[in-house]
Amino acid sequence: MSLTYLKLEIKKMFKKLPELFLGLLIFLGISLAITAIAYTVYSNKKEDFSSYKVGLVQDKQDKYTTIAMEIVQNLDIIKKTLKFTRCTKDEAYSGVKSGKYDVVFIFPDGFADNVMDGEDSQIEVRYGDTRTSTIGYFMKDVSTLATNLIIQSERSIFALKDYYDLKGLEGKKEADKKLNLKYFDILLSRNNLFNSEIISSLNTLDMATHFFCVGLIMMFLLLGTSCAKILSKDDLDFYKKIRAFGISSPIQILIKLIATLCLFFFIYMLLLLLVFAVLIIFRIDIGSTLLNTKIAGVHLSLLSYNNTTIFVSLLKCSFILIPIAAFLVCLYEITPTTSSAVLSYFILSLCLAFASGFFFPDALLPSSLTKLAAFTYTKNMFLYTTNIFYDSDITKYALNLIVHSLVFVLLAALIRERNLNKCL
Repeated sequence: MSLTYLKLEIKKMFKKLPELFLGLLIFLGISLAITAIAYTVYSNKKEDFSSYKVGLVQDKQDKYTTIAMEIVQNLDIIKKTLKFTRCTKDEAYSGVKSGKYDVVFIFPDGFADNVMDGEDSQIEVRYGDTRTSTIGYFMKDVSTLATNLIIQSERSIFALKDYYDLKGLEGKKEADKKLNLKYFDILLSRNNLFNSEIISSLNTLDMATHFFCVGLIMMFLLLGTSCAKILSKDDLDFYKKIRAFGISSPIQILIKLIATLCLFFFIYMLLLLLVFAVLIIFRIDIGSTLLNTKIAGVHLSLLSYNNTTIFVSLLKCSFILIPIAAFLVCLYEITPTTSSAVLSYFILSLCLAFASGFFFPDALLPSSLTKLAAFTYTKNMFLYTTNIFYDSDITKYALNLIVHSLVFVLLAALIRERNLNKCL
């Protein structure tokens, strides 16, 4: 009896196949458009370090300060991040206020001579509206470094003079000169001033893969909004009759889930075959396309992909259809009407997608929200999908999705059983 009921449910589902497949293509276009817009907006928000301008006010007659600043400006790490412009003190003050300069360094007259003589001499540093931005933190570190070098040199010079005076030694000026040259050696030793490190994107979530996975998941989430006709509840009397034939409420829900999954998997396979048929006909190789296309932040592991490996990875992604179908079956069982089920599913899907970091990175969301999102099925679907493309372990997320699916099925079965008992 259960097998017969399963066949009837599958037959009922597949009657709506053309409508659902057309809906999938429409939602594919919508999800691609949404993720493309989100990707474009997010990628355009990167800070352009080369645009940060630094104003310098210094005595042109102070040759040592001029030499030192020339050395600093020509450091590779500085040239890539900051642009120095010499200006007057008045121009520096007005430039910071107007936004012409992000930060200005004002050196007092005779600064280098004062330092060499061990006299206290302060550099005035003024920031614009970048105090809390990247440049603010960067310039704070640069200022701290310069301050530490100056303090260290002054202490050494004071100690040198005190030593020569205490011992009554001659040649104090010559020793002072040699010591100052030592500090120039420190300045010229670039690697001692800056430690530049390139962070690899390996095993990290790059932006391109992020939005690709978001688009894939959103396509199937949106597909659920067109499942009203196949998931709408039958009359309770019908469910009571088949229960009398030994098909309990949990079995009824499980059969509906299996039938829904058969339809979803069939539609997904049709889509994959259609896409890869186009790739074969037009002789498009995904791996070489990624290599030749300048997409910001493409993960290194994706560059070694070809059409076959991409196809296998997308097949693995079909696993996320199980929790989506289970959630749909549960929601249609909970809600009293079909229209309320469609509306509830749409709103809940968008809210869960937002909380799961689909549209904005977790770092931009409240920490309490991201902690709660870790327990949702949408977040686990996202982590499951991204780890497939990174060749990482997906066991944990797959188990989490199975647990979510079982909870949805159990909840739906309990609600149907309660509704059937009410009608007795």
